[in-house]
Amino acid sequence: MKALAGNSRSNLIANIRGVSLAEVRRTLGAAAATPSVAFAGAINASATASWGKSFDDLVAHTDATITAQASGAPVAGKAAPERIGTSKNVPAAPAGAIPVDSAIHATYTAGNQQLAFTQSYLRTPQTNLTMNGVVSKRSSLALRLQANDLREVATIANLSEPRRRDKPRSRSSWLALSLLREPFKARRLLRT
Repeated sequence: MKALAGNSRSNLIANIRGVSLAEVRRTLGAAAATPSVAFAGAINASATASWGKSFDDLVAHTDATITAQASGAPVAGKAAPERIGTSKNVPAAPAGAIPVDSAIHATYTAGNQQLAFTQSYLRTPQTNLTMNGVVSKRSSLALRLQANDLREVATIANLSEPRRRDKPRSRSSWLALSLLREPFKARRLLRT
């Protein structure tokens, strides 16, 4: 902090390395954004922030990378799936897990309530989502999704939805499975 009596200015610099995604999820508990998805892997991030007397002029920037494997979270009362992998640095992932690689480069500016993404992405072996642009009152965010194998997209859709044995699949899961079963019909629907 500088100039405490006058026009004060504060700066923050933070770095984290090798933070376990499984531990973050355990810490968040029920507040986890995706309770039906389990992640094995790590996050690395650096962040800077600066502000004046209040947070009204906050400017924060982060560069984060995630290297992980995503799988369905264990269902209560059901045995945990067989685990694979023996690396000391990366926890073992359940068999059938989907590798996930992500980089987020973002800047938040409080003055105009704007979140800007630059060359950010989320990748799996067959799917790539890139993000560039701004989210604000006047958003202009370019999202580009390339899916080389719709079976992987269906698997990801199934991971993100909690499922019990007594509950059928959701409409989005059925839609993804229908697209896989009838690709020619899906192409006709997408053209119109």
